[in-house]
Amino acid sequence: MKNVLYIGIKETFSMFRKNTPKDTNIRLLSGYNLSYERIRSVVLDSEELWAVIINLEEIKKAINNIDNLVEELLSECEDTKICIMCKGYSLTNETLQLLLELGIQYIMPYINDAGNINVYKQLLDENNTNNIEEVFSRGRKMKKHKNNTEKTNNKEGDINNEHKEENNNKEEEKSIVNLHLNKKEPVIISIASCIPRMGATTLALQMLFALNTDKKKVCYIDNTRDNEYITAFLKAWSSQGSYDYENNKFSLIGIDFYYNMNKDILSYIFTRGNYDYILYDYGCIYNDNKKTKFFLNADIKFICGGSKCNEYIRIIELCEQLKNEDVKFLFNFVKNSKQKSISQFLSQYQFDFYFMPFILDEFELQEKTYKILNKIFKFDLYNEILAEIKQKKKGK
Repeated sequence: MKNVLYIGIKETFSMFRKNTPKDTNIRLLSGYNLSYERIRSVVLDSEELWAVIINLEEIKKAINNIDNLVEELLSECEDTKICIMCKGYSLTNETLQLLLELGIQYIMPYINDAGNINVYKQLLDENNTNNIEEVFSRGRKMKKHKNNTEKTNNKEGDINNEHKEENNNKEEEKSIVNLHLNKKEPVIISIASCIPRMGATTLALQMLFALNTDKKKVCYIDNTRDNEYITAFLKAWSSQGSYDYENNKFSLIGIDFYYNMNKDILSYIFTRGNYDYILYDYGCIYNDNKKTKFFLNADIKFICGGSKCNEYIRIIELCEQLKNEDVKFLFNFVKNSKQKSISQFLSQYQFDFYFMPFILDEFELQEKTYKILNKIFKFDLYNEILAEIKQKKKGK
């Protein structure tokens, strides 16, 4: 008989109990008197626990030092599988990241019950040792396979279809990006640069503005060093937009900007934001393995570069480092005379790449830029918006 302890609330516990096989006994540890000592005592005094499932959202209400508790349980209960239930959390969350670094091998990040029940089954499987790698890689592998197939057939990929899995796939096997699975499944965009000051943020805002013009709900999350861009942005535009102070959100021209990020804000974005596209701006990712890891979990990934010596050297290194990844390169500030040599170099890889026009205003669409972005996003209102851009250009 396998013994499992669930630390959380009754409502979620009933889901696990209904899906518990006959050879397993699962019990609940709950109540207002949950404390570090009580949890520690119950777990350590229980005989031969097969697994412990900790609902992170509930446990954080009871104790502050969840990392110390998990570290002690991992040390004292070497034969017990410790699983963290973290619905709506991102791996960029500081607490969850710390728990993973401590050695947690199982997490339940899914919003839907089916995904978490699948993890529960893995937890009970004697031959299964962890699900972390699966959570990280499933989304990328499925999309990479599709992308390679499309390139073999010389067909232009449709980014918007990358989320449509085969109808016979199980719901719990759908990929998640940045470890979120929402009922709406927003498309996650990540953008970064080979060196600082390569225009990545300007391009990010132009993308979001174009998507919003296409009637998509979008938001921007600043993951750059020291969040310096969002700080300056809020100061410059504070009188032009509107604030939602409860959720650390500033809205301007149809784009939501999130600042002072924490786990509650991330949970709000993915569970209640109802976004079509969520863009993470990572700043420079060169020589930053942690940022690169998160960057690669997105659906659509952009790296911005240039043609100057220091920029081009970084691009060459990143091409080799990411040669097996589905990344798109956007080149800024490159003269026409240099575009041919860059194209010849990139032809040895499978990357899509684009030479971007100079953007004068991130909140004003230009014809050349809009046409390039349409190749990537396949705008629903492309012809209509393009006609408006041309008409506006004639009127100037």
